[in-house]
Amino acid sequence: MQETTKVLLEETSKLLDALIPVVQRSIDTLQHAPNLLLQHLIQQEVEHQKDLLQRIEEMKERFHDCLNPPEDALQDESENDSRLYEITGGPSPTGPMHAGSAIRKNYPLAVTIPDRNLQICLPKGLDTLIKVIEELGIEKVRSLGIMSHRIPLVSLKDYDDVQQTQVGKYYIAGNTSTDTKVEQIKEIARGLNIELKPEQRNVR
Repeated sequence: MQETTKVLLEETSKLLDALIPVVQRSIDTLQHAPNLLLQHLIQQEVEHQKDLLQRIEEMKERFHDCLNPPEDALQDESENDSRLYEITGGPSPTGPMHAGSAIRKNYPLAVTIPDRNLQICLPKGLDTLIKVIEELGIEKVRSLGIMSHRIPLVSLKDYDDVQQTQVGKYYIAGNTSTDTKVEQIKEIARGLNIELKPEQRNVR
């Protein structure tokens, strides 16, 4: 049966405990050797074993810290594990999940919102853009007055002959390249004075 990492660490720690006094006794014996002709060689060996002893003690301390981490370290590790969540779509279940659990490199656009510990990546770039706008607040984004070609990116008006997606009472302009969506997201970030990290994933 495969041993767990903790068991191996504990066994190694016990081995280091047993090794430390052996090395220390060897150092003491060498330091009191009577043969003056060998003193130079003995001194070299003493220094070597002292270095070995120091390394063993340092390793012992590291094993102790690994086996008995402080509570705040455990809390920090837990926070790091859940730092970034991903909203995706497609065959996998849709919704929040740990980042990396559903990497969609074939999806054209991903947007990370660092201060919300969130990454949004949907099958269509427009869907990702709309989800980002919803997350930030549609009215807040509309108030920035960002244009998409000749119409507002977010509008209360349904323009004829222009691709728009209705979200509640709002209409969000589409039919733009992924490059344009990336620039629009950057413009939103500047306008709201927040950090957004768009990533164009369909670039080879």
